[in-house]
Amino acid sequence: MKRNVLAIVIPALLVSAASQAAEIYNKDNNKIDFYGRAVGLNYMSSDKAVRGDQSYARFGIRGETQINDSLKGIGLFEYNLPASGDNEVRYAYAGLQHDVYGGISYGRQDGLMTIVNDYTDILPEFGGDGLGKQNDSFGTGRTDGLLKYMIQSNGFIGGLQYTTANDQDMINGEDQTGDGYAAALGYEFADTGFGSFGGAVTYTSAKKTDLQTRAAFGGDNDAQITALGLKYKYGNIYAAMTYSEGRDNFKGNNLAGNTGYFNKMRGYEAVVQYQGKIEPSIAYIRTDVKDNGMNINDTYNEYVDIGATYYMNDNFRVYADYKINLLDENQFTKANELTTDDVFAVGLRYDF
Repeated sequence: MKRNVLAIVIPALLVSAASQAAEIYNKDNNKIDFYGRAVGLNYMSSDKAVRGDQSYARFGIRGETQINDSLKGIGLFEYNLPASGDNEVRYAYAGLQHDVYGGISYGRQDGLMTIVNDYTDILPEFGGDGLGKQNDSFGTGRTDGLLKYMIQSNGFIGGLQYTTANDQDMINGEDQTGDGYAAALGYEFADTGFGSFGGAVTYTSAKKTDLQTRAAFGGDNDAQITALGLKYKYGNIYAAMTYSEGRDNFKGNNLAGNTGYFNKMRGYEAVVQYQGKIEPSIAYIRTDVKDNGMNINDTYNEYVDIGATYYMNDNFRVYADYKINLLDENQFTKANELTTDDVFAVGLRYDF
């Protein structure tokens, strides 16, 4: 009987750089790959807090072992080393991957909201920051202690997630989350002669920790966010739009500078890119926040992005990305220390 092998997307969804991996061990049904990148990157801006060197190196190890004909054990570790700033464990998880029934994994990994966020997070340097996906907070981005199940079959994508509580003491409740859950559903249509397209929706909810409930505002309610996206590809042209709506999930300051969680947030991202040896792109990103109790109805993030990447070969690329900031300086941007200046990024990247 011919088995319908599924494309399980746990490793691919989390770490796209692994496609450049070098196999360093393969024996007795055990395989280990090593991958990474070195990036020389500089930001140019009128804002002194933003401009300067942003270079970093990143490496990872991915392993798998064949348990039987249809089941594999997998594990992945990835570490980031910026030229300035703190080193970071990006991913650390292990799991089981079945050819038919999908994959389950536990550890530090991406939340299911990443499925939608990745539709538009394809720019050379910026982007991906409009929908409210945040690392180490409420299970939307990279988060410790995520238990996740995912399956992809014949275009269908499904996922379930449980976020375990992480209430270690951090300043102002940073890097904390209470127990939570998430679900994802999507479908991708193959090329029909008029291009290929797909769509997905995710929902994420998490309780707040004791420290987070003591925020100046918005601490009493669970964090919730729904995200949906559409993407389309015809030949070398790729276009995508994403939208999110959240409640009590987005952290910021009121006009007095007190930190809390805005009652409502909405995020928008749209991108068009020509994909090939030279990849020009243009995008629009925006995040709005509202809290009637705090008399807040403002835009937290808004810019147009124009970028381009040139692939010199499979392992080396050069890129430039211009972030045209559309925010005007006002009391809200000052209270949240938001930059209102443009940023121009230039980078060189080597993948191995």
